[in-house]
Amino acid sequence: MKLVQHTKQIVDPFGATLGNFDGVHKGHLNMLDEARLACNKRNLKFAVITFFPHPAQILKAQRAFLISSYEDRRELLKNAGVDYLVEIPFTREFSSMTADSFAQEFVLKIESLKLLCLGYDFAFGANKSGDINTFTELLKGTDKEAFSLKEYRDPACKVSSSHIRELIRSGDIGNISSLLGRNFKLKGTVVHGQGRGKGIGFPTANIRVPDEMITPSTGVYATKSFLLGKEYKSVTNIGFNPTFNDSLKMTIETHVLEDISDFYDEEMEVEFLGKIREEKRFDSVEHLKDQIGKDAKTARDWQ
Repeated sequence: MKLVQHTKQIVDPFGATLGNFDGVHKGHLNMLDEARLACNKRNLKFAVITFFPHPAQILKAQRAFLISSYEDRRELLKNAGVDYLVEIPFTREFSSMTADSFAQEFVLKIESLKLLCLGYDFAFGANKSGDINTFTELLKGTDKEAFSLKEYRDPACKVSSSHIRELIRSGDIGNISSLLGRNFKLKGTVVHGQGRGKGIGFPTANIRVPDEMITPSTGVYATKSFLLGKEYKSVTNIGFNPTFNDSLKMTIETHVLEDISDFYDEEMEVEFLGKIREEKRFDSVEHLKDQIGKDAKTARDWQ
């Protein structure tokens, strides 16, 4: 997959779809499959047109909301068979571009773009004034065509990035996995903490994730951790250390269930398998140690 910043950088005849694709969930994958097959039938390369950073970061200064990092989004789209990923730089100035201006700049002026596949509810341009009908009208009489992709339906619930964010914030790990088609993961840098875990026999890696990444609700989770190319079973606590009653900042602390050397400043990825329990305050450090031991056993046995 080739990464570019404008459709004019693609010289091969191609078809494209547009969207933010945060999380690259089952609904996205279904849409990508349909668009890719349409391109294949016409002997076109397949491109995804998206934005970097996510518009919500620029327009709403939103934090703690991205389901997948930009790096992971690229990898997931590559795995979905995308030939070109167009990451249009998103700025406040860009956000004021009208739907017609966007269509002219990124579609109509691009001779190599032959096919546009849009989600049934996709909207674009300032105030989201453009949709599939806008392109259908603009492309009449040209050698380009546009069509609407089918809506992906799950019998249990609507599959959308916003709904998945709600599930993550509630700690509903099982349903998150079913909608993503994979387990939810967080990636961050291991930083120094208070050292309390090591002091009570359960050393933890304090993970600092980027501000824009969403995190599950407070609680204790069975996890897998990936560090320096190796995979470990682990148990992860997200919360405020209520037993010690001195933390105003939420932390993500992972206890790896085997002895490993210090790993400060390394990147660790944590894959969430399920929620073990809610975070709670214990009457004593001994009670906390007993519970962590039980949590560790639960995480070790988690299938």
